[in-house]
Amino acid sequence: MDTAIGTVYKPERVNLHNGWTGWIYREWKLPPELIRKWDSLSLTPGDTGIFISYGWFDLWWRAFGAGKQLFLVILKNAEDIKAIFPCCITAPAAGGSEGAAISSMTNTHTCYYSFLIEPSVLREALSGFLELLLKYAPHSQVRLEYLSEFRDTASTLTSELKHHKFPYYHHTQPWAPWTKCSGDWTAFHDNLPGRLKNTLRRYRKKAGTQGTLHFEAIERNEKLDDILNIVFDVEYNSWKGRNGTAVKCQAEVEQFYRQLAHWAMGRNHLLLFILYLDNSPIAADFCLSFGHTVFLLKPGYNESFHYISPGNLLRFEVFDYLYKKQELRTYDFLGACDAWKMEWTQTCNRYGSIKIYPKSLQGWGEYMFQYGWKDFLKKFRTARKVKSWLDRRGN
Repeated sequence: MDTAIGTVYKPERVNLHNGWTGWIYREWKLPPELIRKWDSLSLTPGDTGIFISYGWFDLWWRAFGAGKQLFLVILKNAEDIKAIFPCCITAPAAGGSEGAAISSMTNTHTCYYSFLIEPSVLREALSGFLELLLKYAPHSQVRLEYLSEFRDTASTLTSELKHHKFPYYHHTQPWAPWTKCSGDWTAFHDNLPGRLKNTLRRYRKKAGTQGTLHFEAIERNEKLDDILNIVFDVEYNSWKGRNGTAVKCQAEVEQFYRQLAHWAMGRNHLLLFILYLDNSPIAADFCLSFGHTVFLLKPGYNESFHYISPGNLLRFEVFDYLYKKQELRTYDFLGACDAWKMEWTQTCNRYGSIKIYPKSLQGWGEYMFQYGWKDFLKKFRTARKVKSWLDRRGN
């Protein structure tokens, strides 16, 4: 999956302040030294770094890059690569109000996104990125998604946006519930909500009257594609299949997850879990492990067996399995804080998105039209509350 040997591509150069330079790649043909630096910088955020590694973006671009233009920005200082900004130019949405924009290389199959920056130059690099935008694309919007609010990148970027007087909108929400999967298994089980424990007890008993439950954990298999057929079929035989959101419903999505599975297995990052009732697969999870964390990318269950809550039965077996593996300490559900996830944990991360408008009269106008009036009303309501409180204190 690496860049083609012997292919030479010259990126566009943009001179920046204090000896910094920007380099814009328009084709996915990257030199080996850039790829090595990319994977080195991807380790900075910890276990979530798997989702900003070169391998992840390489697979993502091959599956979802159609209809987009690459806008990969590299920042150097004294000829040393200091930061990588994986972006692309997205076309206007059909029938929507949003026009073309410089966007993060993200979509609904993204788990986490961030720029790759040496921590010692975080603020300088973000300032350089904004300077490059002003010089190279002064009339473009920038849309960034799936940013962790517990990392310095998002907060430092908003600080730099304020400093450089860019109009921008920053939205955050709870995201990616997680729980520990190490320590005392009995304590973990005892601390589960009573309703969930009763559900597990009742449906395990009910499943026992229908056949024998069998749990399988797969990290490596020579017939991986056959295993993936089972995993994807299970997910398809549910509401996801009816709604057209299952992996099998779109060729590029299935391509992405199949290639991701092979890539991850080759690096010992793949974890597939399947629960059978006799010979029938009734629930399956597509997971990745990296560092000390297991990430749940694609859960699924066969709706024909809904009467025994196969998803919950599988989740119980997964936690029992993970608690026995000392190297794994955290289970990340990823995605929205759905009710079924919050039955297993009360802890979640916080992710956000940032929309940057052009630093121009038109850009400020677009910002005010879409978001600025909301901020004004919030400030106005706050001011009225403060005045009311002061009036009461005066009396």
